[in-house]
Amino acid sequence: ATALCRHLEAGELRVREVRHAATAFASMSFADAALFGAICDWMAPRVASCSTGDLVSVAFALAKAREAAGAAHTRLYAAMGPEILHRLRNNGVKARDASNLIYSFSEASASSDQLLGALSEAVGRAPQSLNGQDLSLLVPNLGEEARHRPELLNALAAQTARCSATLSPRQLSRLMCGFAEAHASATNLWSTLGHEAATRKSHFSPADVVRVLAGLNAAGVMEPGLLRTFWGQA
Repeated sequence: ATALCRHLEAGELRVREVRHAATAFASMSFADAALFGAICDWMAPRVASCSTGDLVSVAFALAKAREAAGAAHTRLYAAMGPEILHRLRNNGVKARDASNLIYSFSEASASSDQLLGALSEAVGRAPQSLNGQDLSLLVPNLGEEARHRPELLNALAAQTARCSATLSPRQLSRLMCGFAEAHASATNLWSTLGHEAATRKSHFSPADVVRVLAGLNAAGVMEPGLLRTFWGQA
């Protein structure tokens, strides 16, 4: 981390190298204040010259570094927001990238109604491109936007049903909570999620079991067999 900071200060790195470094350190849950602050300050004046892929990756990698990076983190996301809106207006952000950015800006507590709305619109252009991981990160972070865009919510529910056999227990539990919060009532959504959850019941962590029960309760799903199964796991 110290060596990387020195290379940043010396101007010896390119955006792609900083992106990979940020991703690597974040994947190790390595929260070094000096390093993340330096990365944020290095990236902020360069966002306009970054590819969309680099912006998406950096936003994701640093999303949870707000406490470690402090004001530098706020400056970076404040710089990225307008740039992403500009690219959205020019259709320069794909649906999967938009879904990823919704999650990242939500985790970073840096989203706005304008940004969330524009990103949601981009997701709505190709919801069929999202995989299970995309969906499980996106749906719980849509907030009020899910209620304002029922067509998008139904499309995400349909794509979730198509991906259901590939969903992990963590993804299933996140989706149950997210769709319940959004008041989703798409045909067969809850029966599909319930079936897949029951199939994997022994692989749910205690925290995921609680999420499943919370989601079922919030959605008003009354399937005695499924409820008994997960109450037995709690």
